[in-house]
Amino acid sequence: MDLSTTLVVIAAALLLAATALTWWLRRRAAFQSALQQRGWRLRTDGDDTVVVPATGDWTLTMRRSYVGQMSPPGKHLVTSVWTCPMPATLGPVLVAGPAPPPELRELAAGLVGSVSPTVTRWLGIDRVSDGRPLRPVPAMDDRLLVFATDGIGPIGTLRAVADAIGDWCSVYETEREQPVLLLDRSGMSVRVRTDVLTSVDVADAFVTLGLRCRGALGRS
Repeated sequence: MDLSTTLVVIAAALLLAATALTWWLRRRAAFQSALQQRGWRLRTDGDDTVVVPATGDWTLTMRRSYVGQMSPPGKHLVTSVWTCPMPATLGPVLVAGPAPPPELRELAAGLVGSVSPTVTRWLGIDRVSDGRPLRPVPAMDDRLLVFATDGIGPIGTLRAVADAIGDWCSVYETEREQPVLLLDRSGMSVRVRTDVLTSVDVADAFVTLGLRCRGALGRS
């Protein structure tokens, strides 16, 4: 390859990179503008991208964690979590999510409720419940699978929570998009294993899910 050809290739590569960067900057600016129209603020904190409202007490955090030990090497784990400080418990933990098909419901409940402490640590369940055993709780709504530690007290039917989760799952159907609701002494959170900041519409739907769950638990 002669010098002139090399220069042409380099120039084309630089032009392509500049075009891609311009597109990304415009897309990000449009995304931030749409968030501002909703009264939300966007900031970056290390591996976290955080959205907070101008007025309100909730936070939406999207995190990309680099995991070198996984296969394939260099895989990123992505989670999006909506959190708020209230409602909260005095110590017990409640976990809820969409129920599996009826034929698998009892099996799933039995598996989570009967695994050994070693397995719960391996699955990460102990980090949710501080190592305390999670037991199946009758949610009075077949659309939910609910677990709690001892002392959770009355939780109501959770029908409005099931409505909110069902509406989300009717649009976002993949396994990683299935939400998990957590209620403990630090407040309430809703978590999915995807990036909900890919578009304003998805972020808006996820925030709506969190707000609906908070409102439902506040009425329970």
